Amino acid sequence: MNTQDATPSNGARLHKARLALRAQNRSRAWEWSRRAVETTASVWRLEWIKAAVALAEDRLDPLPPPYEKRSPVVSRWRIALAMVVGFVIAVGYLLRQRGGAGQAKLLPDITRIAAIHAEWSTRTRHLLTAIDTADPAVGAIILLGRLRRTPEETATLWKRSRPGSRVASLPLLLPMSPRTCLAALRDLPGLLQEGVASSSYMPLALSFREQVAISFRVVLGSVAARWWKDNRVGPGTEVFFAITGTADTTLLEYAIQQTGGLTVHALHGQATGPNFAGVSNLALFRSRHDAAAYSQLGCYGRCEVQSVPQPKPRRGKAGLLLLSNLAHPMNPDFRRQPLRNELALLACAGSSARQLGAAARPLLWKPHPVIAELPEEMRATLRAAAFQEGFTELPPEADPLSAAADCRWVLTSPSTVALDLLRSGYLSVVLDPQGSVLDTALAGLPLASVEPEAVTGLLKRLDGRDAQASAFSDAFAMVGPARALDLR
Repeated sequence: MNTQDATPSNGARLHKARLALRAQNRSRAWEWSRRAVETTASVWRLEWIKAAVALAEDRLDPLPPPYEKRSPVVSRWRIALAMVVGFVIAVGYLLRQRGGAGQAKLLPDITRIAAIHAEWSTRTRHLLTAIDTADPAVGAIILLGRLRRTPEETATLWKRSRPGSRVASLPLLLPMSPRTCLAALRDLPGLLQEGVASSSYMPLALSFREQVAISFRVVLGSVAARWWKDNRVGPGTEVFFAITGTADTTLLEYAIQQTGGLTVHALHGQATGPNFAGVSNLALFRSRHDAAAYSQLGCYGRCEVQSVPQPKPRRGKAGLLLLSNLAHPMNPDFRRQPLRNELALLACAGSSARQLGAAARPLLWKPHPVIAELPEEMRATLRAAAFQEGFTELPPEADPLSAAADCRWVLTSPSTVALDLLRSGYLSVVLDPQGSVLDTALAGLPLASVEPEAVTGLLKRLDGRDAQASAFSDAFAMVGPARALDLR
């Protein structure tokens, strides 16, 4: 969709069309995922569908209904070629890793293991942090995915990111060995045949590169599955995954389950549709809302939430805090129109603060830390707009909870931080210029259109103590936020 020559009225119609398309795609994404998990979830089906949903969001393409009869969107010859290329790349990767030669085996008496990527990021921090207080203790860590640093470099990274953490002292193992790399060759013909046969579960035509990447993960998964069985870990072992639903993690999980182990997906954020679909025995969600949605999907053995008692609502005496994350390279709308939505939030919040008067001072802004990685020109544009609106920018290390404690009102773009605030007693108003809230847990929070008058009116209605307490109680009941991941 080209927006270069859109008039204001055309732009409004285009915006509404995009919102409608997002809602339709979200509904169809759930339908495709339900179809994929009706029987034993195929590693290929999960990957085809997740990649297609991401592609539809990135390109603003409509997802077709899953019951629509049509020819495969990608020829089987092209899929087979991608599988061959993915296999060759995977063999080269395994050779560079020396097939895991020389590393220790898993000890048979270990009862708890973590499976995680070799990084310190949003998708790993929650599990790495929880390992420190786990009881029973976690005895080893399996490094997932395509490693870009050695186990020794990973330990150094974790030690630097969280001084004093015990994760850096645990055995860090690659799920492979020379013998299991060779043994996995016997599994590949069946897996490749399944991949070609399941190509009708590809909702949209994926790029050749994406097909190769999925095939690469299937090979890693087949090796990891053989490696797990070769280690003969005792039944009843718990393995906590920070991320699941990719081919490599799914095949490893199946192997763990087949040998009597228990796999647990410790989710790292809020669900945005079926993006967290996986095959774990247990999934620990960040909200009761998401646990209920995935219980209906039926892909996990059990869907649970580590609940937290409802706290008393809290807020400061004056000030307005804006927490934003729309200027982010992973945001498809940012890639289309880089600063449009972030600038709209700043303008809306600034204008609303002026209407509210002295009670909205100080006016604080905490952008996502990724702003430091944006081009200098973009950073300068955002900061100039924030300054013009009267914002004081908080540093990246500032704690959102501490900042919220000092403010009378909190505005957020759609983000898991809104759930963290709710869990701690702070009610935020969500501004959603992209129409991404839809059926997510954030729909349980107060929502306002990105218009100063609408925001001001809602903040005034929530200003009274009784009104705020009632809105907080309603939001808490609808969302059901979880406490920080607890392995005790």
